[in-house]
Amino acid sequence: MFGFFLAIFGLTQSFTSPARVYWIREMPQSQAFGPFINRHHFAGYMELTIALPLGLILSGAVEKEKKFIYMFGRRF
Repeated sequence: MFGFFLAIFGLTQSFTSPARVYWIREMPQSQAFGPFINRHHFAGYMELTIALPLGLILSGAVEKEKKFIYMFGRRF
């Protein structure tokens, strides 16, 4: 669930104030996204966190009813 809430936080910050970090500090050389200074760091983090839930889903370790939650929640 952490990955999902981090993505929601990043989207909220991106729509409301894309040039500021935590709506406070303006950084002209970078585009903050969530807690990351660079939006590419956030994308790399999302790529790294998808491996565990995807592996659990494909191996059959997750019950059928919970597969949808694992795809979007990225629970650890």
